[in-house]
Amino acid sequence: MARYTALLRDHVRPDIGARPLKQLTPLEVQAIYDRLAVGGRRDGKPGGLAPQHILAVHRCLHRALAQAVTWRLIARNIATDTTPALAPSTEVVALAPEQVAVLLDAAERASSPWLGTWTVLAAATGARNGELCGLEWCDLDLDADTVRFRQALTIVDPTVLPGDPDPDIGAGARRKELAVGPVKSTASSAILTLPPFAVQALRRHRRQQLRLRLAVGQPTTVGLRWVEPGQPPRPVELDLVFMTERGTPVNPNHASRSFTRLAASVGLAANPHMLRHALASAMAANKEPASIIAAQLRHADGGALAQRVYIHQLPQTAPRLARVIEGVFGPAARSTPAVSAARRAEGTRRETRPSRRA
Repeated sequence: MARYTALLRDHVRPDIGARPLKQLTPLEVQAIYDRLAVGGRRDGKPGGLAPQHILAVHRCLHRALAQAVTWRLIARNIATDTTPALAPSTEVVALAPEQVAVLLDAAERASSPWLGTWTVLAAATGARNGELCGLEWCDLDLDADTVRFRQALTIVDPTVLPGDPDPDIGAGARRKELAVGPVKSTASSAILTLPPFAVQALRRHRRQQLRLRLAVGQPTTVGLRWVEPGQPPRPVELDLVFMTERGTPVNPNHASRSFTRLAASVGLAANPHMLRHALASAMAANKEPASIIAAQLRHADGGALAQRVYIHQLPQTAPRLARVIEGVFGPAARSTPAVSAARRAEGTRRETRPSRRA
């Protein structure tokens, strides 16, 4: 909601905010996109907005006008007849298992009190960044080797939240706030089984966290606001698995930057979400069906999204397929007695088959 508000306020309303919806034309909307492409920056620098930013403006406006059609405020969605700048296609490359192993080795040497185990759990579960940052100890059963992601940390704009604003947020405070909310869907809260290396890492992390709390007197819980669509925010106390040296929650943006620096220290250009892709691709390379991969990623569609977005061909896949084809069609396969007998039988049938007259 905050994102849509900013896109409309900054890029749409200055041009067409005063126009009646029924009089709006495709050319007027197209003119917005064209202007943004050549000089739409608000920071005063020359040049236009990135294609991804212009496409975000189009999607926001298109969705708003589609709702206006549903409510019979206008007869058709004129944004459908416009052409925003096309965002360049970027190919997502999955990390190979060898690269993930290098990252996990580097994570064991990380000086941060949370980054090492955070990286291990990300690789072992494919969990999203905010889900890892919002994980509580009550969500883990290390005796049963299970984890359940019920919530996620997120960064919100308090001005778009329903209800009274938090009295602790003054007029001069930062606009953005770290909050906690529910996961994306019911499927996202499924219980996952942890591999032994992740359980061992979590047990060590638990002991280290308890020692740190005793040494510096950190509280066992931190207070945030629970933010849920359609509900007023409410305060909650969280016993988080991952905490900073100061005893504060790990901001998802900070987690992403820290992981990127960790990857760069071993010569890899990677972000946390690539571990999710890597897990799906590794499972596919080991012949796990798409439905099982979707269950691990906690998708509700049975595997369609995993196949379309998350599964990538790993470097060892092509040589393996080449060996399969060699085994089926190569000289050794053609020279086996069974294949030779079948070829002779096929040749005999062709010789005895009556010819067709024209």
